[in-house]
Parts: sequence; structure tokens; C-alpha cells
Amino acid sequence: MKKSVCKDFEFLLNCPFFFSANSLKTIQKIISQEECSHFQTKLPEGASHAPWSCSAIDPDHWQSLKRRFLEKSEESGFWTRAQNHIDAIQSGRLGIRYEGMVQFFLDQALGPSNVFFHVPVRQKNSVGVQTWGEMDVVFRDSEFPGIVFHWELSAKFYLCLDLGLPMFRWRDCVGPSAVDRLDLKGPKMFLQQMALSKTAMGRACIPFISEVEEVRSQAFTQGILFKQLNSQSEAPEGLNIDVLRGQWCSLEDLQTLSKEHPEATVKILRRLQWFNAEEAILAWAEAFDFLKGNETIFEERNECFHLEIQLNDATCSAQRVFVVTKKWLSKTQTSIEI
Repeated sequence: MKKSVCKDFEFLLNCPFFFSANSLKTIQKIISQEECSHFQTKLPEGASHAPWSCSAIDPDHWQSLKRRFLEKSEESGFWTRAQNHIDAIQSGRLGIRYEGMVQFFLDQALGPSNVFFHVPVRQKNSVGVQTWGEMDVVFRDSEFPGIVFHWELSAKFYLCLDLGLPMFRWRDCVGPSAVDRLDLKGPKMFLQQMALSKTAMGRACIPFISEVEEVRSQAFTQGILFKQLNSQSEAPEGLNIDVLRGQWCSLEDLQTLSKEHPEATVKILRRLQWFNAEEAILAWAEAFDFLKGNETIFEERNECFHLEIQLNDATCSAQRVFVVTKKWLSKTQTSIEI
């Protein structure tokens, strides 16, 4: 069995959730009534829905699921099955790998007969069938009777641009491709994707639901926020403060950091290793040879380098760092100002 699969699930079990109990209040502040109405047009017409009843993950429920998964992991052959499950995922996309991890987790904690992934919501009309979307996962948990859970899944890595404010805003949090933004993704998840199961049509598409069961729509979003090196700004309002634990910088800033910590070691993470960080350990010189040699390629793709840096200080854990190109920074600043 590869060590990487254990570290994949270590990320799943221990990475903090992005959204908190106050996330919905923040979304109400940052979007207009027009934007809210737009999301409602993405739901089945004439359906009764209550998007403001969607929520973050219940910490007690999450701990209960983790306990059962870890108990199952003591069985012989468990991690071999986990490895086989991950190896069978035929995709280079990080999000697909993450969904596969959650699927294996829920199947082991609850039993596969209680879990349904990618549940479509379709409506017949005069011209055929209209698909309104799909629910990432719906499941029933025997320890929480009378409830059907609907989770929307995502793993997010956002770089927070420091504009001199005491607290980052949601719109300041941008993905490594400079396209994804938290102020766009968050409201869509709560008001469109999660709200789908709150509609009568969405509820009717859940395979095993009874008339008396409650549907709980929740955002299963884990990941890391990265703040600019030496920034003093705090985590955005409405988010779990524990997600603000990475840093980002330019290549020039990284060279300064290397002079301050010459004994540090570096891992350069390919995208599918963003969860487990299973890469070769490099000295600074080797790392800079790679970064400078590939800077033009990353600029053309509008991507950032993702590193794990170990400062070789017994008091410090490894630090996650994104290194951005000038093109990425320019495009990102423009997108925030628009």
C-alpha cells in the first residue's frame, strides 16, 4: 500500500471546514437582492424552497462519522481497499479525486446502501426533460434518525490579496487559476446547489426519502486560505478562522525567505499531491532551478507553484506556500477591482 493514500485521508479527516455557522449571515450581506433572485431562477419553477435553511457541517455529526470510519480502518485489508478505490479514479482533476475520497469515507462509515452520489434533478416538460442540476451526495445515517443529509462537496485553495484592510473580504480570496473567487462560489453553493434539495422536485428525486423525513443541506467544503507573506489581515467574516494557515508570495520574496532559512527543505507539489504532499524533498538550489526553469510555462497557463516548506525547526510544522507569477497577480488584482 502506498503511504500517499493514508495522507490523502489524513487531509480529509483533519482539514478544517471553510464555512461556519455565520456563513449564511455573511452571504446575506455581500450579495444584492438581484443576485439572490438570479440564483432562484436556477431552481425549478413554482417550487417551494428555503435556501436560507442550508448550513455548514454539524461538528458533532462530523465527529460521529469520523469515529465510525476510524473504527472500520482497523479491519484487515482496509487501506488496500482504500488504495484500490483511489487508483480507480480515472481523472487528473483534484475535485474528482476529492469526491472519490468522500465516497469511500461515507461508504465505510455508513455502508454503501445508505449513500447515493450524483443524484440528478430532472423535470419532464412539453419538449422533453430538463435537468436542473444534481446533488453531490445524499445519505441517511442511523445515528440521526428522521434526517436525510445532502452534502455539496468541494476542496478549495484560495489566495487572499492584501488590500490593507484589517480583515480579508470574500472577494479578495482567489483560486490559483485566478478564475475561481470565494464571493462567487460561496453564494452559488448555498443559494443554488444546496437549495436544490429544498425544492419539492429536488426532494422527490432523493431515492429513499419518506414524507416525514427532514432534508439537511450542508456545505462540505475543506481547504486552506493563503495570505500574502507578512500580511496582518485576518480571516474573512463568516469563515472558520482555522482555514487561514498558508502563505503566498512572489519568486523574489521566496528568495528572501530562503536566505533567512537556508537549512529549510522544499517540496514542489503537483496538483494531485496537494492533499498528501508526497513529493521529493529538495534543497533551495534545486527548488529554484525548477521554479525559474518553469516560470514561463506557469505564466502561460496562468497558474501558481504550490510548495510545502519545512523550516527544519522542531517547533514548526511544514508550511504550505503558493508562489505567484507577475501575470497571475496582475490578472487577479484586475478581477477584484471590476
